[in-house]
Amino acid sequence: MWGDLWHFPFWADVWGTVASWFGAVGTVASVATAAFYYVKNQRREEKAQARHTAFAEMVGCEPDEVLSRRFHQIFHQAPALESLLSVLHAFANTVVELAHKDGSVVRALMSRSAAMRADDQFALAAFQDLTEQLWEEGR
Repeated sequence: MWGDLWHFPFWADVWGTVASWFGAVGTVASVATAAFYYVKNQRREEKAQARHTAFAEMVGCEPDEVLSRRFHQIFHQAPALESLLSVLHAFANTVVELAHKDGSVVRALMSRSAAMRADDQFALAAFQDLTEQLWEEGR
């Protein structure tokens, strides 16, 4: 029934050599690892795109359009402070007014920047849209 598979010691022409086994196991492990990291990276990119899309919807723009906007085009009345960093420090964890594409004002709670160093040309902050909540409260 099993033929030469049960012969001990194992025959190399039936089972292959140790080198061929290591090669096969290594190849399978490499493919599995590559597939795992590919799926993980795709999920991370999808989440990042979803967050980017949510902000774009909040200010009435397309996601690509948000990337091309400058600081003074995002904030309704951009303060005339010295730098982006000083503005982010001044308005961290407060309600800010964002400029919607249609000219209206969107009020949002701006977080403290998660990635901000003195030599960076960008900052990373989260915004929570409060416009509807403030309308309901009559503010």
